[in-house]
Amino acid sequence: MPYTFLVKVTLAELSRVAGLHWMIETCFGTTKGRLGHGHSEALCWDGWYCHMALCMPGLALFARQRATLVCVVNWRIERTEAKR
Repeated sequence: MPYTFLVKVTLAELSRVAGLHWMIETCFGTTKGRLGHGHSEALCWDGWYCHMALCMPGLALFARQRATLVCVVNWRIERTEAKR
């Protein structure tokens, strides 16, 4: 018989966990498309873990660079419009 635990959980806690699930799925989908996560054929837990240990920091780096570039572009647009 499988283990079951009866725990009282509020609706707010369930929605918070569901939100985390979608955030993780979105992160995996992004790494799959941009960082080669979909090309990994890890046959064991260690191989998958090592691959993810490289993909996730890479994704964080790309996200930070993109945010920085968006700020720079917005600043240049504002500066150009202010000169007019």
